[in-house]
Amino acid sequence: MFKAMIFLLSVLVTLVGCTSTSKSTSTSSNVPKYERVPSSLEDFEVIEDEVTTKDIRSLNVALASAQRVFFDKSKSDIKRRMSQILKRSAAAAGLMNDFDKKLDTFFDKDGNLLPGSQFDLQSESVYTKLQHTRELVELVEARMSAVYAHLWKLYLYPERAGISKNRQTRVKERAKTMLEFVHSELNSYMGDVRALGLIRIKHHIEEIAFALNSDVRSTDSVYSELQQIAAKINATENDISSLSYNDFIDALKNFRDADYEKEMKTREIQSNILVTGFKNESGSTFGAHKWVLTFDDGPHKTQTQIIASALKDNGAKGDFFWLSKLVKTYPSIAKEIYDGGYGIGSHSVDHSNLPKLSVSDIKKQVSGSRDTIEEELKNKGATNYKMKNFRCPYGACWAPKSKNVQQAMVDAGLRHIYWTVDTLDWQDKNTQTVLARTLKQMKASGKGIILFHDIHPVAGNVLPLLFKDKYVKDNNIEFLSL
Repeated sequence: MFKAMIFLLSVLVTLVGCTSTSKSTSTSSNVPKYERVPSSLEDFEVIEDEVTTKDIRSLNVALASAQRVFFDKSKSDIKRRMSQILKRSAAAAGLMNDFDKKLDTFFDKDGNLLPGSQFDLQSESVYTKLQHTRELVELVEARMSAVYAHLWKLYLYPERAGISKNRQTRVKERAKTMLEFVHSELNSYMGDVRALGLIRIKHHIEEIAFALNSDVRSTDSVYSELQQIAAKINATENDISSLSYNDFIDALKNFRDADYEKEMKTREIQSNILVTGFKNESGSTFGAHKWVLTFDDGPHKTQTQIIASALKDNGAKGDFFWLSKLVKTYPSIAKEIYDGGYGIGSHSVDHSNLPKLSVSDIKKQVSGSRDTIEEELKNKGATNYKMKNFRCPYGACWAPKSKNVQQAMVDAGLRHIYWTVDTLDWQDKNTQTVLARTLKQMKASGKGIILFHDIHPVAGNVLPLLFKDKYVKDNNIEFLSL
């Protein structure tokens, strides 16, 4: 999985070669947008990100140029971009470590909650920084996806990229060489602890493979390499489930990224701006030991059903907050979850950072995603389904520019759902540390909403252990639905 990340990463680097790094990290936080899992390579290029657009243009020039030097520079840029990604991952790992340490201050040496302790996730500054870091990491992932997909486009259909006829043969050959180089670089990271921070790129790799299925015969050697990489990523993710994130931090603790630090200083500070009629549920009104399990970013072709099975086996409820683009791809899975009695809300169309969008685009992300999910479920027979809840990507509903986001939810008749506990399963792949972090926050908060994701195996691994935990059993904890 981390292999996949590096894979995209290398591609991104290629593009970024001719672009200023500092500018690339501060120009925009918009990411590639598509209504569903891409059905073609062009879907990855429907973006509103200036940096990625420049990267793609630079790649076209580099591969079409008669001068070999530009092509060689692209390779070096790939390695440089990999280094940048590792640094960003290290920053996220360090912040997660700081968050865990802060969480430990609420407990004595025996693990008992200190008297008078009041833990509030939303007020923890280190957690706010971690949320912003996640946004920056995902931005790089999205850029890598767009660039890597464009490499495939140059290899398969250079004419679609506007390459002149007399240069198409050269571009195809160089694009193939570059793809093979990227794959070899990804393979070199297999088994490297640093790759742990790159695992999240897996879903992008899967989307690219999905887009290629209709374009490339499985006999194509480069496509076969991609399939092999995807398989290795899946296997590797299971292999590292016991790897401590401390190992990753130690491996990267000396990495510094000036561009990352610069951008972090420009992050918007959250405030409690509320639009009239805007409703937010964070679990503060729940009774003691009452919890709601929530799962973001799906549905996933396998993990969503694994989670649903764990919930069913333990008599627990749960709510899923999905991207409408994926509901369109997996409507049958969505219907299966609905039939199981679990709640279904929206998490936008494609996980965009909503406060950075125009009013019209925000409306598409909020009411548009609601309409899509309702339509897909009704088409599958869920005629009584009507959406009630929405969750902003990154929880970005309180920054000064979020009035438009809140208003969009009011207009759509949707309630926002925040969380009390963040498992950090999007970042930490260690089953035991995710479980421990979850339980500590539950003990410190006493009630509320727990955030998992159903696009990674972590949640499915943690849930059976959580349900059997002594603290959960002794306190007769109930897992309800919103």
